[in-house]
Amino acid sequence: MATALIDSESVRAPRAPSGAHPRALQSSRVLSDRAPFRGAADLDFSHEARLEGELPSWLAGDLLRTCPAVFQVGNWRALHWFDALGMLFQFRLSPGRVSYRQRLMGSRMRAEVERGEVRSASFATPSDRGFLSRVLSPVPQTTDNVNVNVVPLGHQRVALTETAYQWAVDPDTLALTELVTYQDELGALSMIAHPHFDFERQKVV
Repeated sequence: MATALIDSESVRAPRAPSGAHPRALQSSRVLSDRAPFRGAADLDFSHEARLEGELPSWLAGDLLRTCPAVFQVGNWRALHWFDALGMLFQFRLSPGRVSYRQRLMGSRMRAEVERGEVRSASFATPSDRGFLSRVLSPVPQTTDNVNVNVVPLGHQRVALTETAYQWAVDPDTLALTELVTYQDELGALSMIAHPHFDFERQKVV
């Protein structure tokens, strides 16, 4: 049996990326400070765990997940879990090693929030669209804040929410790399956030 430990004394708050909004929420100082709805998640963070014991030889690979992480930036506040800015986090296991990485998603929605100009529609949080914009474009652009799920699609790892936008994820850096598109006659589709894998057909359905 093995235990992977991350020592809070060795954790340092990372620097915010250049160009980050000055009102962005501050990073936690140590891992134990983090809890939902209490301040911010670190924007970018990685750490090597201290491993006690041995991992089984068959236990290796990545556990990649996404979650709602930042609920307030400046005057903007998410009114639902589905609307908080998404963060990717990953545990990577290899022989004798466990590492952890997390990264706040660089989505279009995040950029809008940091500028203080939210134009995209989300689940339960109003946008900042003015009267003229609503008249000329009654149906707003939907959010690309893919904070609900991550699934393997072909050779890619794809972060999902229930809109027409899904983002491919770099498994090493956790950066969003490209919007996923589908080559068919149906055009833009809203994806369900919890597809299932059909083992008989070897397809995600």
